[in-house]
Amino acid sequence: MRGANHIDAAITDLEKGFHKLKPRTFAVDRDASLSAKAFLEEFYDGILGVRMRGNPWWTMGMTMTAINIIGLESLMLYMYDQPEALHRLMAFLRDDHLALLQWLKEELLTLNNEDDYTGSGSRGYTRALPQHDWEPGTPVRCRD
Repeated sequence: MRGANHIDAAITDLEKGFHKLKPRTFAVDRDASLSAKAFLEEFYDGILGVRMRGNPWWTMGMTMTAINIIGLESLMLYMYDQPEALHRLMAFLRDDHLALLQWLKEELLTLNNEDDYTGSGSRGYTRALPQHDWEPGTPVRCRD
């Protein structure tokens, strides 16, 4: 049986509660990753190759994040009742998403043009990527 969904918003008054928002911090546990890789290499013992990949499922969409913070009804009402506060929230989310993207570029991105879920509902098989000027061993850029 299907039911309704209700989100108890973390912020019920955006103008008064905006100060609660803090930018995220990002980290990767490289020691744990290398340990898992070593375990798998030993486990598969040459049967399968083991590669480390840094392609977290992510999206740069901000609407669901905004809804999780203030609720869907408030998102709709703020467009009319508090447009400046909603613009401020979306600018905060934009800056946070851009910080995540910068961190991913510096720390974690690998190519995702093979059997990689791309976040759009399909796999990343393509010969059009990476770009022709990308060199193996150099950091992966978003356009790659």
